[in-house]
Amino acid sequence: MNRKVAISIGSLAAIISSPGLVFAQETPSSGEAAPVQEEAPATISDIIVTGSRIVRDGSKAPSPMTVSTAEDLNKVAPTSLIAGLTQLPQFSGSLTNTSARSIAAIVGNHGDFVNLHAIGAIRTLILQDGRRLSPTTFSGLVDTSVIPQLLVKRVEVVTAGASATYGSDAVSGVVNFILDDKFVGFKGVAQGSIASRGDNQNYRIALAYGAQLGDSVNIVAAVERYQTGGFKFQDRPPYGNYNIAVGSVPGGGTPGSLSNPLVDGRNIRFALATAGGNILSGPFANNVFTTPGVYRPINVGGATGSPGLFVGGDYHKWDGQWQAVPATTDTAFLRVNFEASDDITAFVQVNGAKTKQRYADGDGRVGQGQTLYPLNRTYFTENPFLPPAMATALTAAGQSSFRMSRMILETADNGTHDSNDYYNAAVGLKGDIDKFHWDLTYQHSWSKYRSRNKDIRQERLAAATDAVLGPSGQIVCRPTLDPDPAVRARFADCVPLNLFGQGAPSADALAYVRDVSKYAAVTKLDNIAANITGDLFDLPAGPLAVAVGAEYRKSSLNMTSNSDPLIPANPAGLRNLPAGAGRFLLNNFATANGSYNVKEAYGEIAVPIFKDQPFARSLELNGAARITDYSTSGTVTTWKGGAVWEIMDGLRFRATRSRDIRAPTLFDLYNRGAAIDATFFDPHLQKQIVVSRVTRGNPDLKPEVANTLSLGVVLQPRAVPGFTLSVDYYDVKLKGAIQTLNTDLAARTCEASGGTSPLCALIVRNPALPYSDRTDANAARAIINTPANLAGLKTRGFDIEASYRHPLFGGDLFTRLFVTYVDRYTIQDSALQAPVELAGWTEGIISSVGASVPKVRASLQATYTANRFSVTAQERMIGRMKRGPINIWAERDLPAVFYTDLTLAYRVGENQGSELFLTANNLFDRKPPFIATGPSPGLYMATLTDVYDTVGTAFTAGIRFKF
Repeated sequence: MNRKVAISIGSLAAIISSPGLVFAQETPSSGEAAPVQEEAPATISDIIVTGSRIVRDGSKAPSPMTVSTAEDLNKVAPTSLIAGLTQLPQFSGSLTNTSARSIAAIVGNHGDFVNLHAIGAIRTLILQDGRRLSPTTFSGLVDTSVIPQLLVKRVEVVTAGASATYGSDAVSGVVNFILDDKFVGFKGVAQGSIASRGDNQNYRIALAYGAQLGDSVNIVAAVERYQTGGFKFQDRPPYGNYNIAVGSVPGGGTPGSLSNPLVDGRNIRFALATAGGNILSGPFANNVFTTPGVYRPINVGGATGSPGLFVGGDYHKWDGQWQAVPATTDTAFLRVNFEASDDITAFVQVNGAKTKQRYADGDGRVGQGQTLYPLNRTYFTENPFLPPAMATALTAAGQSSFRMSRMILETADNGTHDSNDYYNAAVGLKGDIDKFHWDLTYQHSWSKYRSRNKDIRQERLAAATDAVLGPSGQIVCRPTLDPDPAVRARFADCVPLNLFGQGAPSADALAYVRDVSKYAAVTKLDNIAANITGDLFDLPAGPLAVAVGAEYRKSSLNMTSNSDPLIPANPAGLRNLPAGAGRFLLNNFATANGSYNVKEAYGEIAVPIFKDQPFARSLELNGAARITDYSTSGTVTTWKGGAVWEIMDGLRFRATRSRDIRAPTLFDLYNRGAAIDATFFDPHLQKQIVVSRVTRGNPDLKPEVANTLSLGVVLQPRAVPGFTLSVDYYDVKLKGAIQTLNTDLAARTCEASGGTSPLCALIVRNPALPYSDRTDANAARAIINTPANLAGLKTRGFDIEASYRHPLFGGDLFTRLFVTYVDRYTIQDSALQAPVELAGWTEGIISSVGASVPKVRASLQATYTANRFSVTAQERMIGRMKRGPINIWAERDLPAVFYTDLTLAYRVGENQGSELFLTANNLFDRKPPFIATGPSPGLYMATLTDVYDTVGTAFTAGIRFKF
């Protein structure tokens, strides 16, 4: 691939150098780190160039960089800056309020998380004014919605490794939010938005104020509220109508194989339970309860090629899942600048944010996958709630008990309520000494994530469903009659629960068995950093510039829980509690407690080699190295080397080669284990089952290492004034990636080996049975997910950016084109599994193989401004994707998808910062391609929610003002 790049760049250079094509002196373009309109002239100490600590014109930095002003981002997606940012093609797989999977409630990753080149949001470093933002979630991610958006001037994106410059996590690049931290005046925005279907209503109100107090003090403050009502899968038929990929040939073997290719199943039901109860054993097996006390033979529906999944019938369907979650985000910002002298400035800055999400609305519909189901439980023939004829027949057959599976749908508000509080305080000094600029900053960050999940207590469920007749003939819970007084005391308030038929449970009984599973995670970060940069001395081609610095960070995580899976439910006095059952039915979260410190030192140098030579207008080399010492994993070195070769005015080549790292998060290291019940296709039994997915940390993790190459060319031809074109090639090879093994592939590999593969250790079965046993007694009981440094990821491609500004018909026309082409995106879960090429392919989430990666993504923006009016049009394109490559599909490829966005604005009065605006995103209501994802019908929207627009046409209207 490198040879192809060299040929392409060489050919382009030959064409440009041909007679008659002359280049002008460079002028700033919106695609480069150019001065932003309406900004006051910056002093040297104010200049921030992402990708380098050395002060340079950003257009001449060796790393590829895209710069977008807040004004441009607001025009294409006014709901938020992040929505506009993630529409850029180089952002792939980002998670926002409308794109996150419903199951995100499990790990607390709610908010706006940007992801460069689908390498992972955890591997994209987020900066604010060049300083690292601390994680806002216990999983180590940064929710970019905590940034005061009204004060953002521009966003600089470096799509190359920058760990030597900024430290860990900058594997895929850096996103740097530059604030107007010396703003003077008053400005704000008030807007509202609604989807064409009448849902997903949201509003944003933000105000900012800045003032100069005397000659030496400046104060800037901002507050903001954003609230959205969200929408559910079922509000977007057919995408929420119980779809899941199923095998197309009943009895054809493993779904997704050549003999049984997958199809998009619709109206699929999961053969685990029914709404009123499905009897699994004894003489009444395959009968279902309908209304209280009434039963009949089950209607299983139509067969599919996936055992346990049927079309229609009596089996359960999940309903009411949220795609866009109702949420509220409040942010506040305060900064005070103090000019201590002509050369020294001090500042104090505080960021604060609070986000809240609610996944169920109390209307009786279940939200966010929190359906409560006691699956495959034991019931006894002495239970007085049983129909008398059934009880008599069971006794006559010598049956003292039977198994039954039932969903509990009679309850309301079964969802999750999450909140996250975040604070970041910083104090600092900065100044100039001769030719050098220095800064010293201390930051303290604190976040607390809290989650409350309505659930069922296992002990109470076991007691309440074991109903018997008491001494006086009343129906009681059997443990209340236990000879052990401690057992009687534990269940003294037990209310018998009748589950034989939908509508049978009493409100008191449901209230007794239900409780709240909850956990809280507090993350802290203390960070002190010092930097100095400037010119050492002059060389013939210009000054030799250096930057050096040091940093110390200490991070800690303290996670508490009332549902630690390491503390199982107490079986004393209970005869129908599954062995080793957790305290709660669905959500059991462990505790986590740990900390580490990091000591770092770095140096960077820029050496001008040539200037105004026949073969080079300029040539500059850039290098950086950083030594990082982790208290948990030892010392690691990162480095970067780069060059910028300007052949002539308007023709410039750039290149970087870097070694980058991403250190394990505290949750990666110290999570003691969380257990979540989830569906799983067991290839050993050839059936869909529910298992406990257990996630545990690994204290032996090491930093993952990436090697990155970037090559690029920038053109600004004199023949076309106002035009700029940049083409950048990237190649990232990540090894030792922190990854949990793909358990679906692990189960297949284990099955193919006859139970001898080391991967079989991840699938927990009955230890008393041989692997060859294919009865239900040997079904998978649990799946172990433990991160390890075992994965690899290789990706390469091109980022292309072109911009053109030109006067037209008395106004101004500005166009901008972004294209990202992914040539390779290969993942390898471990040395035990073969690499998988995903570029241009998608499995949805059937195989949990990672991101869906279109080969081509593009965005074309055009803004025309004349007098008080402006119109902005944007056309977005997502390339076609093939089905696979893990599974064989009998479905068509996903077609290329185009979206059109339109914004109209009218300037109010003579104030350049005040305007009325109206935006229509997805103007022509382009529906996403249908692909039935999994693993359970109704739990996921039937499309790729992190790739395609799921809202449909959305209108936003509002006013921006500035005084």
